[in-house]
Amino acid sequence: MQTLSTTLAAVFALGAVLTAQCATGWQTGWGEPGTNNNVNATISWTPPGTTAPLLVVAGAFGTIGGGPANRIAAWDGTSWSSLGSGTNGGITCLAVLPNGDLVAGGGFTMAGGVAASRVARYDGVAWHPLGAGLPSTVWDMTVRPTTGELVVCGAFNSTTGLSRTARWDGNAWSNLSSGFTQQEIYCVTAMPNGDVVAGGFFSAVAGVSARHLARWNGAAWSPMGNPDFQVLGLTTLQNGDVVAVGDFTTAGSTTVNRVARWNGTTWNAYGSGIPSRVRAVAELPNGDLVVGGAFTSAGGTAASKIARWDGNTWHALGSGIVGGDVYCVHARPSGEVVAGGNFGTAGGASVFRLASWNGF
Repeated sequence: MQTLSTTLAAVFALGAVLTAQCATGWQTGWGEPGTNNNVNATISWTPPGTTAPLLVVAGAFGTIGGGPANRIAAWDGTSWSSLGSGTNGGITCLAVLPNGDLVAGGGFTMAGGVAASRVARYDGVAWHPLGAGLPSTVWDMTVRPTTGELVVCGAFNSTTGLSRTARWDGNAWSNLSSGFTQQEIYCVTAMPNGDVVAGGFFSAVAGVSARHLARWNGAAWSPMGNPDFQVLGLTTLQNGDVVAVGDFTTAGSTTVNRVARWNGTTWNAYGSGIPSRVRAVAELPNGDLVVGGAFTSAGGTAASKIARWDGNTWHALGSGIVGGDVYCVHARPSGEVVAGGNFGTAGGASVFRLASWNGF
């Protein structure tokens, strides 16, 4: 399999190619047999010096489309390419820095043959460490729009000087105030004003009572609605609202059933919500919301593991996904939805942990 740097000149826009090749609905043309292990994260990335976006997929796999790719690969519309020699351990999250470089986080200690502890940067040619990295697994990451800082959350604790959340300013790692201790932080997102929202399974942060969801304003942490159970995914919408998903049923004083939107003042439900675990959430270019997880219905409508909210009602995406759960969802600029996880079937066809939907 060619490295990414040798294929950039031949990159095509993914959305246009897939639309030409495939019928409307669930797509399986990813170069069978998909991946040989879980897909945990997907993102659109335009490498520095190029203009066409790639789809980057990462997880625990060692092959994709029948070829080798150590936990991370890019799709250019016709084929998969490895990103250098990849990483020596699983990748759980991806982000793009303001300069266009791609960042991966997870449980690895090497990236592209270079020592890089749990987080690494790829510039389109080579992998680079971010300082000394972090001492244990990174679960999620986001970029603050006001400063360009990378904020990560993970299993690292106060004995390292970094308590479950940390920020990279381009030169060094530092804590977000005194942070969390001995608690689980699964997800982070950045608001337009630079505030950071963290979700997980916790009861306090920096000595402040805050249940499962907290907000950092650059100086201090504060509670944010106190959901009644763990938060597993977060995203910031185009209008600046924050959406949280997970295992909770209430947020603030509102019954929300695993999907909730913060409008800056209160938490709001998406209809009657979803009856079981939601792991991932993404906003489509038209403002619709897509969620993925372990559920079999949404808003009272049969919807297997993935569903769309159109502003008024929940909808299934065809016959959905079976044979496993959805771990990540990503909305491409073209409007297509990419889902990854540990599943085997989408729309009744074998897809091996990775599928796209263009049936809107």
